[in-house]
Amino acid sequence: MSSLKVAALEKRKANLGIHARNYEENLSAEQCSPQKDSWLSCQDGNSGWAQGTQAPTSQGSPSPDGDNSAKAARVISTPDASFGKRHRLRRRRDFLAVQREGVKLRTQHFLLEMVADFADEGPKLGLTVSRRVGKPVVRNRLKRRLRECFRLTLKHMLPERAALVVVAHADAGALDFATINAELTAGVRRLLRKSRL
Repeated sequence: MSSLKVAALEKRKANLGIHARNYEENLSAEQCSPQKDSWLSCQDGNSGWAQGTQAPTSQGSPSPDGDNSAKAARVISTPDASFGKRHRLRRRRDFLAVQREGVKLRTQHFLLEMVADFADEGPKLGLTVSRRVGKPVVRNRLKRRLRECFRLTLKHMLPERAALVVVAHADAGALDFATINAELTAGVRRLLRKSRL
């Protein structure tokens, strides 16, 4: 190596040493004391939470009704508090049959169609929520709320073999659960009177 290159390398090493010493001089020599409720309870961190700490709260957004989403998800577990496949209208021909044979009622935000003697087991619900209602997030939220309304309220009001189709209007995406529940409950009562059940 040439003497110029060696001199340049020596100069760089010296400059780096000076910068490293200045940096170390500005650092505090005090060690942080371990916190009382540290997340890891052992050296390698494989044994989980430390004694006395709690799991973190849910990070999700609160439900639009103002409740925490974890609280909103809790339900009373009773045998008839489910919404399984036997409570869903799934085929196009079933939707068309309800539309053709059913009693219809318009509410402010929904079109309700019901056939009293349709299904073999339990009342059934069919949902139609088109793109006019909003983006996928809005449509899926509305469908979850409609299913929950059916599961908690409407299923107990309908005859055992009934089928109900709910068609959402364009402005239904902005509704909260309480408004949906009140509107559908009143609508189903009117449908039952209209069909004389």
